[in-house]
Order: sequence, then C-alpha cells, then structure tokens
Amino acid sequence: MDNLQPASNGIIPKIAIVGYGRLGKALARALSEVEDVLLAGIVAHKLDNVERNGYRGFSSIGELPTDIGMVILAVPDSSLAGCGVDVSNWIAAKQQRVVAAHTAGAVSSEVLEPVRAAGGYALAWHPFQTFTGREGWESFQGITVGLEGDDEAVVMGMALAVRLGAKAAIVPPETRVFYHLAAVFGSSLMVALLEVAVDLLDRGGFTRAEALKTLRPLVDKTLANYHERGFFGALTGPVVRSDAATVARHLQALDDFPNLERIYSLLSRELLKRLPPDRRFDELATLLTKTPDR
Repeated sequence: MDNLQPASNGIIPKIAIVGYGRLGKALARALSEVEDVLLAGIVAHKLDNVERNGYRGFSSIGELPTDIGMVILAVPDSSLAGCGVDVSNWIAAKQQRVVAAHTAGAVSSEVLEPVRAAGGYALAWHPFQTFTGREGWESFQGITVGLEGDDEAVVMGMALAVRLGAKAAIVPPETRVFYHLAAVFGSSLMVALLEVAVDLLDRGGFTRAEALKTLRPLVDKTLANYHERGFFGALTGPVVRSDAATVARHLQALDDFPNLERIYSLLSRELLKRLPPDRRFDELATLLTKTPDR
C-alpha cells in the first residue's frame, strides 16, 4: 500500500470528488483550473450532469481507479459515515493507501475512523466560504480552509489549500463546532437578517427590488466600516446613541411580530454588552430586558 506519498514537498496526488452539489461543482471547476493538480473523476448519482461538464464520472466509490491518492467527500454530513465505510472497503479491495478528506465544518476527522482502520488517512478539510456551484478557482482566493486530521493528511490538505490560493488553519475537534457556528452567523443567519430588512421595507411601501437596491449601499458600507474601522467604528443606530425612545418605538412596532421583537431585543442586548462600561445605558438595558421571550 504505497501508492500515496504525502510528503512535505507539496505534491498533490490524483484527486477524486464524491458529491456534485454546490461545493462539489465549485471544487471540480477550481481543481481543473489549477496547474499540476489532476482531477481524476467525480462520484455522483447523476453521471450525465458530471460528464456533460467534461469530467469523468463514477457511480460509486468502489469504481474509482487505483491511482487515486485523495478522495474529497463533498457530501452532506449525514452521508459521511457511510462514505467512510465505502472508502475503507475501496482501500481493502484495491490495496491502495488514500487520504479521505471531508468538507464538513462542524464534524471532525473522527467520522472517517473506518478509513484509518483500513490503513488510510483521515482529514477534515472545510473551506470557510459560501458556494453556489457556479464558482471556480477565484472563489478560493484568500479564504481560510479549516483542517484537522492525521499528520500525513494535514500536510496534503495544507498543500492543496495553498495550491488553490487559500490559507490553511488547524481547527481541532473540540473547537470545530464554534468555528462552524461562526460561518453560519457570518453567512446564512446574516442572509436571514437581510430578508427581515427586506420584509420591513416592504411594510414601508417598497417593492422587493426597491428594497434590495436600498439595502445594498448600507450593507456594503457597514461591512467596509467593520473591516476598516472595527466594531466600534462600524456601530450606528439607537443603541449606541442611547436613544431609548426610538428603541421603545421599534419594540412597539414589532409587538405583533414576537419573533422579530425577540431577535431585535437579543441582538440589541448583544450590542449593549459589548460597549464600554461607561456606555452601557441603564434605561436602555432595562427596556430591552423587559422584552418578553415569547
């Protein structure tokens, strides 16, 4: 079993991707655009979609050729354990060593223990980015890839991240859930908040298209201020101004929308507790604390 030599020279072996969803498609395109990285094929349920885009398709992990050195499991978290067993069976049948890397954010490499038991290497390799499936190499530029696993696999995972233009960061098993929560708060939950803002503008008489055009400059400027000036430099609004009267009006307007009222109050409290002690206004804190947790 000496097909794989994951040495510190940064050599990337032939790669196979399992899964052809959003991340699988973006990875396939990115790997195809990187020099000296060979994408050997993709395991997917619908091979016509894979082959239509010029990739070699396989219907199962067991069909992968023996010269594969790395298998990237871009599948839902619930499928990882089963894929780990399939890779371990492939190792046993082909007598080839392989790195199995899953792309889940909150799950450690331990889910791929069957791969280790069969003589392979396990790796958690999660790109800290959001994907639609239409991106390529450019979407990996400058992002962070959070990885953890066997030493040999980590070396290869780091080399692959660098080859894609990303930065590698070791995220140990005990902290991966917080690492992934950060991604959720910074992406999906932020989108939820934007949808709330669109709905509120709709109540103000804006069409959805008008609401999106109205929000875009504000959101862009807020993010720019946050990156350039930090938390305090980006803060505006009634909480930081200690404008209890406006906060009270906001809460009253949300009285018929208990979920939004609770979100508004909880996020406002988060802002308030992050302010310096001399700016944690008692009247505002009392007002926000009185908001019922319905």
